[in-house]
Amino acid sequence: MDGESGIPPMAYLRQVRLARARNDLINGDPDVLTVSAVALRWGFGHLGRFGAACQEWYGEPPSHTLRRWKGTQPGAIREPPHKSRTAGMTFSAKLRR
Repeated sequence: MDGESGIPPMAYLRQVRLARARNDLINGDPDVLTVSAVALRWGFGHLGRFGAACQEWYGEPPSHTLRRWKGTQPGAIREPPHKSRTAGMTFSAKLRR
């Protein structure tokens, strides 16, 4: 456990990888990029679990994330259209679930 946040190191790293994967999906071109390629790039070998984690954390499956942001400006702040079960929870609280 991390002394400051109480988050296990592996849970923290998983969330960082998930956030970076989502960023790739948001900024990627769906005509070129695939969800599978992004998941594998960030170390998610089980694609079903990757999809479930995206759904839980961000409120939409990764395929929707990839298609939704086509043609938008890279780096813009983007929010998913749906609230997930963990919406409004702090980062630490989500990881402790």
